[in-house]
Amino acid sequence: MMKYIIFIFTILMSFPAFAQDDIPVKTDGTKYYLQIYDGETNEKVLQYENPAGWQYMIFTGDYFDGSAKQLWSFEATEMYPGYFSIVNHEFGNTHHLMSYNWYAYFTDAANRDPRSDKEMQFKFVKVTDEYYKLVTIEKPTDGSLYGINYTPGADALNVDENGQADFGDVKSDDITPENMVNMVFKVIEFNPIALYEESIVRGDELYNSNPNAPEKARYDLFYILEKAREIRVFGTDGEMLNFQTHIDSVVNLFNQSVGLVTVVNDARAFIDTTNVDDEVKASFNALINDAEQFLNSDDLVYDEIGSVETKINNARKVVEAIFAAQTYGETLAEQDAALSSGLMVSMDTAKAVLANDTAGVSDYTFAIEHLTSTQGIITEIIAANELIDATQEFQEAKDALLLVIQNITAVINSSGNSIADLDAALAEMQDAIKVFQKALEAGDTPIELKNAGFDSDLADWIVESPTPEAAYGQNRGIDGSRSITWWKGADYQMKVYQSISNIPNGTYNISCVYRNSSEGTIGLFAESGANVVDLPLPLYNNGEQDLTKAEIEVAVTDGTLRFGIRGQGENNGVPAGNWIIFDEFEVKLSADVAIKNAGFDSDLADWIVESPTPEAAYAQDRGIDASRSITWWNGADYQMKFYQTISNMPNGTYKVSCVYRNSADSTIGLFAESGTNVVDLPLTLYNNGEQDLKKAQIVVAVSNGTLSFGVRGQGENNGVPAGNWIIFDEFEVTRMPDVPVVNGGFDADLANWLVESPTPEAAYAQNRGIDASRSITWWRGSDYQMKFYQSMSNMLNGTYKISCVYRNSAEGTIGLFAESGANVVDLPLPLYNNGEQDLSKAEIEVAVTDGALDFGMRGQGDDNGVPAGNWIIYDEFQILIKSITPVYEVVEPTPSQMFVTDVQTQKFDNEIKYWQNNQRLNIQSNEEIVNYQVYSITGALVDQKETRTTTLSIPMRKGIFIVRVLTENGFIDTEKVIVN
Repeated sequence: MMKYIIFIFTILMSFPAFAQDDIPVKTDGTKYYLQIYDGETNEKVLQYENPAGWQYMIFTGDYFDGSAKQLWSFEATEMYPGYFSIVNHEFGNTHHLMSYNWYAYFTDAANRDPRSDKEMQFKFVKVTDEYYKLVTIEKPTDGSLYGINYTPGADALNVDENGQADFGDVKSDDITPENMVNMVFKVIEFNPIALYEESIVRGDELYNSNPNAPEKARYDLFYILEKAREIRVFGTDGEMLNFQTHIDSVVNLFNQSVGLVTVVNDARAFIDTTNVDDEVKASFNALINDAEQFLNSDDLVYDEIGSVETKINNARKVVEAIFAAQTYGETLAEQDAALSSGLMVSMDTAKAVLANDTAGVSDYTFAIEHLTSTQGIITEIIAANELIDATQEFQEAKDALLLVIQNITAVINSSGNSIADLDAALAEMQDAIKVFQKALEAGDTPIELKNAGFDSDLADWIVESPTPEAAYGQNRGIDGSRSITWWKGADYQMKVYQSISNIPNGTYNISCVYRNSSEGTIGLFAESGANVVDLPLPLYNNGEQDLTKAEIEVAVTDGTLRFGIRGQGENNGVPAGNWIIFDEFEVKLSADVAIKNAGFDSDLADWIVESPTPEAAYAQDRGIDASRSITWWNGADYQMKFYQTISNMPNGTYKVSCVYRNSADSTIGLFAESGTNVVDLPLTLYNNGEQDLKKAQIVVAVSNGTLSFGVRGQGENNGVPAGNWIIFDEFEVTRMPDVPVVNGGFDADLANWLVESPTPEAAYAQNRGIDASRSITWWRGSDYQMKFYQSMSNMLNGTYKISCVYRNSAEGTIGLFAESGANVVDLPLPLYNNGEQDLSKAEIEVAVTDGALDFGMRGQGDDNGVPAGNWIIYDEFQILIKSITPVYEVVEPTPSQMFVTDVQTQKFDNEIKYWQNNQRLNIQSNEEIVNYQVYSITGALVDQKETRTTTLSIPMRKGIFIVRVLTENGFIDTEKVIVN
């Protein structure tokens, strides 16, 4: 006992006096551990964990084990009397506890001074007789410290539900004895001799409470505890301290073995109660049997316990994944056989991994990820199919999405596909869905082209060439349809194009399909004013009628567009023998509106900043993927409006969006303005981690050809409260396909609608529309006449879809109509009366040819008559632009050259003539012909022969051919001929 008395006396003698009652620790290097009050066992202690990125994190351990990661010491500071800095002995004295922002982590003292740094100052404040809260100094709220707006009051260290310690969301003044769970600490001085005693007691408790532990583990623990007791009685303090590590090691190994026993027992119960097939159960039980043999071995290898436990846990996760897939597949089989088959492929892959007794962690991870990824893909495919089923229009977009679905379904049905394959397939599927959804909300608008597929050869196309016959029609386009071919045996010049006007300014996509003979000699082009785009076409010659797509984009700024194909040499020159086949031109007005510097790669360039303190808006790398973005912040109240203006826009509906992260709710907002149309969206609070930004969007009607959009403060004069900040990036403006209808949902009753009727009171507003919203009803007890409509002017010529929802009392007595000039469309509405406020959709299409449109409802009898007692309820008028009809430059069609006779004269004054008679090609020369060859347009040899004659008659099938003739004096003539 004497040595313990001396030890305690020494501690008491070394304890210095403290002027600050709130500090229960010494600052002379004495080591402590911090036991947090958890409301239950009160044994958990704070300890350092392995680094995660730039943070050296603090978590809780189950009990104090004497390791360096659980030991702390305290150092006095200079600037803040009563406070101290904190060292963890895992690092020695190099790293100090820090409270930067809301984290609790470590920093190297070489970088920051722990004696004066405001983030490293702490003190203990008593809450009860045993427990203290660990608090920071009160840090400034004005952003002067590291640019952070700290909230008022000292922060207190606390532990979250995951056992991680930080200084977030808890203030010192808020902690009381009633709510102190996970917020207060007992500060215990490290006593190695007491720890030795506790270790023996803990070891005895482990041994006695685990009679089913492996025999080898029980023997090793019993032996080490007996040895520990012997040293306690007969050994010195130094021997006890040295032996402490042996006790800790064996206790730790014993706990590991007991943990594995628990894992094995739980695994056995799990597989017995999990409804999977016998193949899976057999594979998993084999793993459990191997683990039990391992535990019962006389030479139990402790180092392998972790890997055995990991293997069982991972195998269990595989079984759970198989079970989940099996459950999912039971309903999937009824929906889609191909998807169900793909899921079975993935399940078979997982079963194979489970049955492999040499499988490792990576194999199990692969099996789980494979199943998870496959189900994720299937979920996306089902969602895509549902989107397609729910979409009435946009057939081109639906076809594109269906093609992706087919390709991705083939991927998941392929055995041996990798996680990378599945990840790529999932990304492709998700991207395709996004593209499809974008097409629905703001589809590109097609321009109605004349003779875009060349069914009438070159009619409506302009041919500029000294030899226009070198461009001619053939049946070599899409599916053997009519197309245009260029070819000439000598150098030639050629430009084939259309010229259109009266189209909206914007970005246009021009495309066609083609096959050609050489690289870059012929190209696709588009021109609008000074904007010229040329695409020299790559070589593509992959078989007859196999054509590839080429496309370009051009900005139309003056309402005009020229587009087509032209030679890429001087004066549209093409080298001799070079040919092209092209078909199916398309021109579309892109829904995306060009924004200058939309992603702020050039900082604030092209944006307007209205503010007395413009420096409060500045660029940083905090946007999408850490790209350039804009930040607002000021320590005092400030005013800010940040925007861009686009002019010469087609009137219509536009979506404006950006991504953002901010510090407060509704103090800053996204806005858009066009004339008197103003839309403001106060942005909700979103601050979910660095570079995690949220999308915000608004919809605005452009009515005067201009649009201003951006971000502005929501207070008076665009005011923002002090310290409020926002980060924003990636602006987008997208043209929606609908045309605004004033009061289309009748929220303002009959306002903006015209009523032609001797009894206008027969049309009146009620709350019987969509979701019981405002709607229009017609009814009268006697026969009546009614026409209810709107008139629009200054519209683009083109095709429009007009729709509404309705419920009515009779078949065909009242109808939806639309008129534009001589174009009149009437749809007598079918009977639909399926319950109160259950309305059916009706729609019609009409061609607008004079820029004006009338649309609405009218009676279908004489003078818009409706029989007595017949009624209708209707709501939600919408107009969707389907296509735009341009004005064509007047073109005189160039006749298609059905047969070419091209005479060449060389230095020998040779003359060779070609003509056709009853599908025979006749050739005449003023010199004797030695031989000839006939080639198809693709270069295949069709016929050849040696002769000694000046006149030939060769039987030919219909088509286009290249003929090569050699005369006796060495003259070679090569010509293209067409046989009809």
